[in-house]
Amino acid sequence: MANKILFLDRDGPINIVGPRGFVHKPEYFHFTNGIFKICHEALDKDYKIIIITNQTGIGLGDYTEKDMDKVHQHMLGEFKKNGIHITDIFYTKYPTSANRKPSPGMYRLAKEKYELSDMDMFMSFSIGDRKKDAEAALRAGVGSIIYYQTNKALDANWKVIKRTPLDLAQEISEIKKEFQTLTILGALAKKKHLEQEPRVIVRQAPKMFVINHYKQLERCL
Repeated sequence: MANKILFLDRDGPINIVGPRGFVHKPEYFHFTNGIFKICHEALDKDYKIIIITNQTGIGLGDYTEKDMDKVHQHMLGEFKKNGIHITDIFYTKYPTSANRKPSPGMYRLAKEKYELSDMDMFMSFSIGDRKKDAEAALRAGVGSIIYYQTNKALDANWKVIKRTPLDLAQEISEIKKEFQTLTILGALAKKKHLEQEPRVIVRQAPKMFVINHYKQLERCL
């Protein structure tokens, strides 16, 4: 039986993204709508949950590692209150880190630490909201890649506002050029295609889903 992992990017999929891409204080940490349900769905299907996050604001001096630890303690505490166990967190601190996404380094560290096989990685999912998240997971051999963009963000005053959507079609086009064997499933902004069962088509190539609501995530896992 495969050791399946749900790899989660932090800022964006787990918490509402900050004005400069990061959240450095617990009081600014707002969980995205539905993330607890997704984690429960994953755990019910025997996935372990591992967080993979660039925290280069530490290296840039925007906040300290202690600040990040406080945020993570708050995050893990809320997950625990909701009956969710997070197996591990991998993070980088510097823009020059060899393991910083889009490098697959943190995924490979997780693979080594938890003795995951290539098949384990292929049976796993990665959820992120940026091209670098998808690219890192693909390079690490993760079999199913999910672009998950919530519709909220934090402004310069750390207030919740509507998020400006990224040009996902352009990002995916760029990734496809790099990974010629990549098969893209799902909508690519055409919601009607998301009503199809996405897992039955691809056997050898990685899969990619573009979704904007946690209920669609439930159908992918």
